[in-house]
Amino acid sequence: MADVNLHNNRHFAWEFLRRNPLYHEHAYCYLSASCSKTHPHNWGLLRFEDPDIPAPKADVFWSERACSSILLASSAEPRSVDPIYSVAPDENTFELSVYSDRNNRLHHLFKTVEGHFQIILLNTKSYMKGNVLLFHLPWFGTFQTHVETIRSFIAAVDKRRSGCSQSVAQKPTIAIRNRQLQLITLDGYLAGKSLREIAESIYSPDIVATEWSDPRQHMKDRLRKIIKRAVLRMNGGYLDFLRPPRDRVDAERYTTNGRNFC
Repeated sequence: MADVNLHNNRHFAWEFLRRNPLYHEHAYCYLSASCSKTHPHNWGLLRFEDPDIPAPKADVFWSERACSSILLASSAEPRSVDPIYSVAPDENTFELSVYSDRNNRLHHLFKTVEGHFQIILLNTKSYMKGNVLLFHLPWFGTFQTHVETIRSFIAAVDKRRSGCSQSVAQKPTIAIRNRQLQLITLDGYLAGKSLREIAESIYSPDIVATEWSDPRQHMKDRLRKIIKRAVLRMNGGYLDFLRPPRDRVDAERYTTNGRNFC
């Protein structure tokens, strides 16, 4: 079932992807080492993750081509850098997962209450406790997204230093509520439930009983549209959560001969 507490775009992207029946087939085939029907990059991933693991527990490593919020950083000793332009995450307060890509670069996934932050270290094999991270910003394309992601990451680090381990309850925005509603309806659709059964899982039985017989069919049309959008999200639309519109436009602007340089 959908996690109503989701607020992070990376988490929503994974929740839609892991519901895709074809992804289930490819992931189980790959993880069981019985065959290899497709490469994880075709799904926007560096590696296949178990579709049975929900967000935020899943260690989902997105590819740079798919996700514009992946950060590049270098590791350095605290005394060699200006503390204003660096951050030193404490391994004791973060759950850290590491994955080596096909170019032997290590992707560090810092898992926080606020969200997951994927960082590639350029000058070392692994993040060392006590070191600081110096971030590298792109000159074009995803600059603004990187700045916003760095600020969020630093805010999460500062929050841990202040002793706050729990996130403050956030009031869901309309966009987040719509995504949560799409996940709930998608679960019902994939389970083979009827349109009315899906409606009863969202609205109260009294509301469904009143509006279902309405000749104008407002509720039925609304549910059909939600299901259509949810299926589109599951079948590739989840990638939109990983690259905001401004990044997709800038990425196309700096693409040459089909190669994406962002």
